[in-house]
Amino acid sequence: MKSAALTGLKKIEIRDCLIPDLHANQVLIRIKSVGICGSDLHLYRHGRIGSNKLNYPHVLGHECAGIIEKVGIDTKNWRPGQRVAVEPAIPCETCEFCLRGLRHICPDVLFMGTSRIPGGLQEYIAMPARNALTLPDRLSFDEGVMVEILAICLHALHLISIRKKMVVGILGCGPVGLLLLQAVQYQGLEKIFCTDRLDFRLAIAKKIGARQILSDASDSPVSQILDFTGKQGADLIFECCGSQLAIDLAQRTLKPGGTLVIIGIPETDQITLDPHLIRRKELKIINVRRSNNTTAEAIAWIAQKKIQCGSLISHHFPLSTTAQAFQILDTYADNAVKIIIHP
Repeated sequence: MKSAALTGLKKIEIRDCLIPDLHANQVLIRIKSVGICGSDLHLYRHGRIGSNKLNYPHVLGHECAGIIEKVGIDTKNWRPGQRVAVEPAIPCETCEFCLRGLRHICPDVLFMGTSRIPGGLQEYIAMPARNALTLPDRLSFDEGVMVEILAICLHALHLISIRKKMVVGILGCGPVGLLLLQAVQYQGLEKIFCTDRLDFRLAIAKKIGARQILSDASDSPVSQILDFTGKQGADLIFECCGSQLAIDLAQRTLKPGGTLVIIGIPETDQITLDPHLIRRKELKIINVRRSNNTTAEAIAWIAQKKIQCGSLISHHFPLSTTAQAFQILDTYADNAVKIIIHP
């Protein structure tokens, strides 16, 4: 089969490799659509995220959907030809955290496209049968890609309490931020502001319902946000871009008792918080680690049209031009939002 392998910093090659062996409890999936995620960009640019360092060559990609090609001898309830979305995390299922239902923070979790197992930028993958979830016929494979992103958003929402008339900020209008905007609106909240440094992404946020859009590259985002909130500050801010500037902005514009939810992955190894500001305001800070048992819920949300994904998908590429796709997203050229690769 063919794969798109990262062979060095910002270097992707199309390679021939063997179709993976199928274990008894696994399914072999013919990949139809794969999304390029912000975390893929981190690995593409730096070869690592924190202590997770890649060995080259390595296949990226964890947002994917496809068709079951073959099933292992101990696999039940699946048959060739079924359409699936893929849950990319493989927890150990035996540690303290797995037994407590916190599989997403399992210390031994395997995750597609990270250092320990290859990702979906290839024609076939073998995954445990439990990691395949039925993709309804009315959903496209591209919508199946968006399932993993929405699952993160829903997990983030499960970690907080929503109150009526909350003022909400979403910092970063990439795919996570734009899906989260829709999910927050579905909770009945309307007073939502969004920030980003890219005007075309802010335009999308405005189109799908953001009450206020602000460039975080402007000289006065703090005063603009405080004006928007009647000088009170926001109740809840989601940081979706991994930016120190965004974290600083959140600390300064949350009201006392407000909540900062950090979803974005910083490219630096450290971020800073103002201890006096967060102490005086008694801000709550919540970190989001991928998703936890929300993949099936995300499929249901998309199937029930609670979320519209299609307008966020800006580009399609065949596997053979994966290098070009990464170059475009790396520079945010051609108004790129969500890029889908089709092996």
